[in-house]
Amino acid sequence: MLPLQLSLALPFGAPRCPPAAASLASPPAITIECLASRQHVASLLARNWPRAASLIGGLHGTAVRVAPSEVHGVGLHAAQRLEAGEWVALHPIDRLLLRAEGEGAARACLAEEEDEEYFRPTQPVSADEMAYRQIAYRRTYLHPNPSRPDTFVLDANPTKPDVAGWVGHRINDGASLAPHATSDDTLLAYYAESGRRRNVCAVTLCVPLLGFVTTRPVEEGEELLATYGHAYWLQREVACGEAVVQAVQTPAREAVLWQVATDKKYAKQIMALDRFISRTSAEEIYEQTSGSPPSPPPGAVGFGPSGESPRKKGPRGGKKSRK
Repeated sequence: MLPLQLSLALPFGAPRCPPAAASLASPPAITIECLASRQHVASLLARNWPRAASLIGGLHGTAVRVAPSEVHGVGLHAAQRLEAGEWVALHPIDRLLLRAEGEGAARACLAEEEDEEYFRPTQPVSADEMAYRQIAYRRTYLHPNPSRPDTFVLDANPTKPDVAGWVGHRINDGASLAPHATSDDTLLAYYAESGRRRNVCAVTLCVPLLGFVTTRPVEEGEELLATYGHAYWLQREVACGEAVVQAVQTPAREAVLWQVATDKKYAKQIMALDRFISRTSAEEIYEQTSGSPPSPPPGAVGFGPSGESPRKKGPRGGKKSRK
């Protein structure tokens, strides 16, 4: 694990970044500094949720709850009946990883000091534990629209208390794969079972926020389940037949359709979030959400080499194994 080469506590007057939704002929690639600035403001929003949610027109996250899962450990469940296409949760932004073009190692920005200890522990941990921490609660930010080229990785720190509205990392897969289950028949069985139970998928909102929406009606008490994909469970790509390729594309095509629907249905909220994150200072967040004078956040935002663990070590059953 490489040490942080640079740890930067962003000041309240951190440079504002241009809104991600801005119309540009050739959109510039996001920088780690801009990503860290947006993470800083978004983290302050999370600490003041749901009051902050009211300022941008909803997305409180009260329609779901974290509870014991029939799949494994704990999961996210519907607290009321949900229609298809409803936004249900955001994914935590405890660590963001960005690999710029031409750079080998990804660079990371961390939301708080406790996240640095989780992802870069000062106390010895086993190789399996280190691998688990790096990849078990991971999602990729990638919008299908080529005019929005920003892409990076989001990691959640599951040891932190859950924040209502920011519990997307608690969504389980409805099926799983053993590390060495690589035959086409096994992969097809996985996609069939996961697809049968899937009722949510991930969608991008604005940098750095990733959300989840329902893909079919969900009854109260029903667990929300997604499809992670075989690459998550195996932590590597494997050679597979055409039938598996088609099975992989099914949830991918579904995600694109729900991304388009989400962009349309929640356009006002997404634009409000984007403007808020890109143009709002920390002082304004504190004033608008708590009415009290601003004070420095308890953690620090830092960025440097990610120190990702070798991908050959899997997450020991993925998210399910630790919930």
